[in-house]
Amino acid sequence: MTAAEVIEMFQSAKFVARHGDVVVVSDHAEPAPEAGKLDCQGVVAEGEVTGHAHRVKHGEVLRVVDDLIHRTIVAHENATLDHEEHQQMPLPAGKHKTAILRTVTPTGELGFVGD
Repeated sequence: MTAAEVIEMFQSAKFVARHGDVVVVSDHAEPAPEAGKLDCQGVVAEGEVTGHAHRVKHGEVLRVVDDLIHRTIVAHENATLDHEEHQQMPLPAGKHKTAILRTVTPTGELGFVGD
């Protein structure tokens, strides 16, 4: 996915939210078959520092092989995104893409925000 496609996705999304270091954006496009593998534990992102995880309840999570998009969530009714250190966040039913927030170092390098 290109930077222009990511910008368009954010601008046209009906739902955009942040849950700690995870960004969630609604997306109704079908995920590419080669880009997904079901995560049976519902893990959207694992904390590098604490070992805690952002998990979806009442939904499915596809692992995505992409540098920008981390996971695809298929949220069912009453879906939530949970984490031990953040408030539970309700997710509207539908498909959502997730990414990990990035930071830019003083030297201009991109790095992930640690959780």
